Amino acid sequence: MNERERSEAIRGAVLQALNVFLTLPLLGDLTTIGDYEEVGVQRDVQADGEGA
Repeated sequence: MNERERSEAIRGAVLQALNVFLTLPLLGDLTTIGDYEEVGVQRDVQADGEGA
């Protein structure tokens, strides 16, 4: 493996690691948003039941 191939391999690994670090918090936020929506739906169902 020459110096250029080695540099490209390192650059690719760094970019892939950076992509993982940037993507994981976004996925965590999406699951949190999903939890909030689920709680909102449960609250709406309970409110509808109380009004009947």
